Amino acid sequence: MISRVNRRRPALPVIAIVAVPVVLMTGGCGTRLFSIAQQVLGGLHPIESGVPDNEYRAEVSSWNSISAQYEDEVILLINQHRAGGASCGSEGEFAPAGPLTANDALRCAARKHSLDMSVNGFFDHDNLDGEGPDERIAEAGYAGSTWGENIAYGSLSPAQVVEGWMNSPGHCANIMYPDFTEIGVGHYSPTNHWTTTFGAE
Repeated sequence: MISRVNRRRPALPVIAIVAVPVVLMTGGCGTRLFSIAQQVLGGLHPIESGVPDNEYRAEVSSWNSISAQYEDEVILLINQHRAGGASCGSEGEFAPAGPLTANDALRCAARKHSLDMSVNGFFDHDNLDGEGPDERIAEAGYAGSTWGENIAYGSLSPAQVVEGWMNSPGHCANIMYPDFTEIGVGHYSPTNHWTTTFGAE
């Protein structure tokens, strides 16, 4: 698994881990992403809820049903870890924390980033237009003042990606950070790109 973590919270620096670019495929951006996803996935189904009802959601308003299930499983696994507390290596010890609630805007931002990374052949928190997690989250309609983001590439299952994050101090700290209250997960199945976005309003 290749993964990176990005976090913004009061009085703590942004952390980047394994800054390794991964070139997968090239393609357009913007409104072309959704049509490309339709061609690649084939098995898309409309989702009436789960992402916010705004223009930003258009590219991810239909999603692969297995990916949607994987996203829910990641949330379940993350909440199990939060309930038990964790040692995050150089990031310190974390006491048990409350469960994170799924948020439609955060899910939308996470899905769009996983799709964007795959279609446009990059692996970073900033997209090819220089847009970072805070901008994506705001465009998706999330008004929280605190956010964090974990990304990964190559993990084949929810258990594998969460285990990888828990074994990485920065990713683990994002998962265990007690001030986060909400979460959105985006899994893009053809290339197994994962984005988990955390927030607190």
